[in-house]
Amino acid sequence: MSNSTLSILFAILIYAGSHPGVVHAQSADTVRRLEEVVINTEHKKYKTDTVSTITRTQTPLLQTPQSIQVISQQTILDLQASTLNELSSVMTGVKANSGMGSFSMRGFTGYYPFGSGFITFNGVRGNLYLWSQQPLLYNVQQVEVLRGPAAVLFSEGAPGGVINFTLKNHCQQSSYS
Repeated sequence: MSNSTLSILFAILIYAGSHPGVVHAQSADTVRRLEEVVINTEHKKYKTDTVSTITRTQTPLLQTPQSIQVISQQTILDLQASTLNELSSVMTGVKANSGMGSFSMRGFTGYYPFGSGFITFNGVRGNLYLWSQQPLLYNVQQVEVLRGPAAVLFSEGAPGGVINFTLKNHCQQSSYS
C-alpha cells in the first residue's frame, strides 16, 4: 500500500472513531435510593492542651512562649513505645543514638546517665533508673520536648533542649484532707 492510501484509511478511522453514536437518555423511573451509612468510632486524643515543663504547673500550651512538642499518652500507646529510642521517631529534632540512653537534640549530644541535663522528670532533673538504662515509658503520662535556648532554665543549660517526662498521678483528681 502506498502512503496516500494509508493516510486516507487512517483519516477514515479517526473520523469514524470521533463520530458520536446514538445516545439514549435514561428513563426517570430507574432512580434508586441508597441506604444511609452511619460510621461510629471512638475518639483518640493525640493533642494535649497543657504542659508543665516551663512553669512546673499545668499551663495551657497556647500560653507558653517556647517551642514545646507534647507527645500524649495515647500516642505512646499507639506506637507501642517502651523506651526513649522507640519514641524518638516522632520527636522533631531528636535523634536517638545507640548506647546507654544517649541522644542528640538540634546537633548537641547528651548522655543521660552522666548528667548533661537533657532529661527531667516532672520538671526536676534526676535519675529514676539505673545509670545504664534508658527511661521507660510505662508510667509516663506525656513527654514534653523543649527545644532551643529556653532550655537554659533547666539543669546545666542544655543548649539543644530538654526532654521532660510527666509521670502519671495515682488519681485523676486532687484530694485534700
